[in-house]
Amino acid sequence: MHVAARAQDAGLPNWLQLGGSARIRQEAPAGSDFIASSSAYYLLSRVRFDAGIKPRKGIRLFVQLQDSHILGLDAALRPSSRNPIDLRQAYLELSRPHAFNIRAGRQEIRFGSGRMMSPGEFSNVSRTFDILRATVIVPFWTVDVVAGSVVQIDPTRFDRHRPGDHVFGTYLSSGKSMKHVRVEPYFFTKRVLNVSGETGSTGDAVVYAPGVRLVGINAAGWQWSAEGVKERGHWAADSVRGFAYMLTLGYVFRNRPGSPRVSGDYNYAAGDNNPSDGVRGGMEPFYGANQPYFSMTPLVGWRNMRDVRAGFDFAPWKRLRIAVDYRDLSLATTADGFYNGQNVRFLLNRGATSAHVGQAIESVATYSAPYAITIAAGFGRLFAGEYLRQSVKPSGYVYPYLSCAVRF
Repeated sequence: MHVAARAQDAGLPNWLQLGGSARIRQEAPAGSDFIASSSAYYLLSRVRFDAGIKPRKGIRLFVQLQDSHILGLDAALRPSSRNPIDLRQAYLELSRPHAFNIRAGRQEIRFGSGRMMSPGEFSNVSRTFDILRATVIVPFWTVDVVAGSVVQIDPTRFDRHRPGDHVFGTYLSSGKSMKHVRVEPYFFTKRVLNVSGETGSTGDAVVYAPGVRLVGINAAGWQWSAEGVKERGHWAADSVRGFAYMLTLGYVFRNRPGSPRVSGDYNYAAGDNNPSDGVRGGMEPFYGANQPYFSMTPLVGWRNMRDVRAGFDFAPWKRLRIAVDYRDLSLATTADGFYNGQNVRFLLNRGATSAHVGQAIESVATYSAPYAITIAAGFGRLFAGEYLRQSVKPSGYVYPYLSCAVRF
């Protein structure tokens, strides 16, 4: 594949920057609905073209076009994987180093771990926002403020946000002001129009989500983080009472060949214990990424779940990294259902006597080749637990993929 030269090497003026990326990924999942006879084989393609204009120092205009397709499968079965050429990003940026940065327009947003707001790059389309973002650097803290709306992907017309649906947020980071831990408190608010409540009421929803993330800083090789978020507000006439948290711990053997690392984490997101009491007890997702936190596959969302993971990764060669994970997955409550990576409930069995969904083995190998080429191969296998077997879903799930990406 031809890789274009850098803009300055191609004789372009310094104020103009051109580039882009291309990615193809072959997927062959089997048991997507936990029935052995269900399988698919298809190719995902994604191409992006970037253009940046810097008329003067501290001012930048950035535009990105994206073209995404799915081949070998009816697009209606995977609508979120297809979006013919569209405007993915277009924003004006004003900045002063070590002081402030302001971006206005369509753009990617990611904070902290990405569990609350993230583009979700594993997706073939991924997420952007029509939003204003202001970043201010003050002594010992970086403060981010955002206000806008998520962009809705529509393969049939120009992408746009839904009028009246908004997200607001403040995210703080202590940076290097603390010696052994970085503190990241945040507060997000989401408003959604025309929703239905558990008791049949209709109206608008407003969800408030205060949370905090802690990240350990340890030069000896230990790595740890913790995050918790609580939700309050209303969903039509219903009350919102969701919450979620996670803990992770790892250790890097820095002086060993390949810098091997062992790690483990525990993820919990509440489910709704009573579907008709007018209280939404399940974690109401915002706009975060589920992969790879809850599985390598797009199978699990951050709602009504308990996820225990133990993993090992190392680099046998300089450009190759291999990771292997074991997971044990259960529902927080069988009164609620099993939610996938798009946070859609696709399995419900309130009569189940076990909440154990299953156990999984996952592995990903990533090779960083010359010329900004990245090749990745992954394999995930979920073995059905008692909850799936009681739900007449005995086969589990298999998800292999092979991808190649290049930046130019």
